[in-house]
Amino acid sequence: MNVGVGCGIEVLALMRVALKNFKSLAACDMRLGPLTFLVGPNGAGISNFLDALRSVTDSLRTSLEHALRERGGINEVCRR
Repeated sequence: MNVGVGCGIEVLALMRVALKNFKSLAACDMRLGPLTFLVGPNGAGISNFLDALRSVTDSLRTSLEHALRERGGINEVCRR
């Protein structure tokens, strides 16, 4: 969804993130608002959730191959 931000500039807003078998996350489906806080104890998967978002960003800026290589390859990214 595009959200207008003054001066005729539009930005893309991420509304939902759905993950499956990414690192320690078996499944995650989260709706995001304009401001979303991720809170949880150590080992809850918050860092892996954020790395999933960075993986998408890296894939779009470079390539999927590069994003996976930066994370140690597909075997390191897939949940075991």
